[in-house]
Amino acid sequence: MNQRTILAVALVAVVVVGVAAVLSQKNRVPSTAAPAREALFPELASPERVNQIATVSIKRDGSEFTLKKGPAGWTLAERGGYPVLVDKVKELAVGLGQLRNAEPKTSKTELYAKIGVQDLGSKPVEGEANAGATGPALLTLRDDKDAVVASVLVGNTKWEGNQQSVYLRKAGEAQSWLAQGKLDVPTQVIQLVETKIVEVPRDRLRMASVTHPDGTYAVVERETPEASSFTIRDVPSGRSPRTPTSAEALATALASVTLEDVKPASAVKFTNANGTAAGPVGEWRTFDGLVVTFQMVEEGEATYAQVVAAFDENSAAAEITGALKPADEVKKEVEAINARVSGWAYLIPSWKAPTLKTKLEDLLAPLTPPPPPASMQGEGSTVFPMPGPGGAPK
Repeated sequence: MNQRTILAVALVAVVVVGVAAVLSQKNRVPSTAAPAREALFPELASPERVNQIATVSIKRDGSEFTLKKGPAGWTLAERGGYPVLVDKVKELAVGLGQLRNAEPKTSKTELYAKIGVQDLGSKPVEGEANAGATGPALLTLRDDKDAVVASVLVGNTKWEGNQQSVYLRKAGEAQSWLAQGKLDVPTQVIQLVETKIVEVPRDRLRMASVTHPDGTYAVVERETPEASSFTIRDVPSGRSPRTPTSAEALATALASVTLEDVKPASAVKFTNANGTAAGPVGEWRTFDGLVVTFQMVEEGEATYAQVVAAFDENSAAAEITGALKPADEVKKEVEAINARVSGWAYLIPSWKAPTLKTKLEDLLAPLTPPPPPASMQGEGSTVFPMPGPGGAPK
């Protein structure tokens, strides 16, 4: 093969390779993967920066929560420094830091309400239905030097399949965004704190009682831990329990008691000027010596309670064969309960309060109505006196 032929073959090979490359590019399936976008709040992407958060403010029209970090942990300023669950704080800070793929939305003030990112206190736009708007929350995070790390109006949530996104707008900016990620901003105290007040299982309970300011009381009890049911004490002559299990509700009332809200006990008047209880006082006693007292008071339709735990050594000693916990454990339990509840007034849920304030009459079958007087009875029918002038009976 001479030099001219070799050169011709090489040129053909180059052409073939070039054509193949072009065809390969044409036939390649384009990638559908969306490019990764930067975090909307990159300042919260660092765990070190998140750990520097010292104040979290949640403002809505008509409510405000201020979470502060101190030597004893996170507390709720508007509730007298009641302890806040640290995981709830982390959810907010980390949730902001994990928002991704932000898509720009409206910058028009009149459209903010449709996605829930209008300024706090804004008046509804006339003629706009604002369907789906839930109202904004102004979420502000500050560091230990009180510098603002992030401040954002959090609006409505949007779902596309299993993907959750949230509408938001950085405070002071016109541009709103739809960002992928989960950011649930609490609306109630119960979303920020441990809701359990106290828990006393039925198996341990020996007696439960409620004494009312007028001197009336209701008591249910059983003799031994093995007894299957509780009985009602001091049932009046001629009366009977409303049902065979009437005593159970009061006996099991402390199996689970949760709060709906909380404030310092000093803000609630649990006693009258003369030192007597202003409301019902409930007491639950176990076979192993635990005594839990609920002192309650009504404020309108709300029922607040302050709780005190104690150890009754005489009760535990008398029933030692049936005790479910050793005395040392019960004493530690008392200390733990008091450390948690001392100094606080708990708002009891409306569905739970009636049980904690049980009256004896609630446990008994209603009285049989007496027969009508003879003057109003007839054979086969009831005779009623005819009204006279002015509506008075003749």
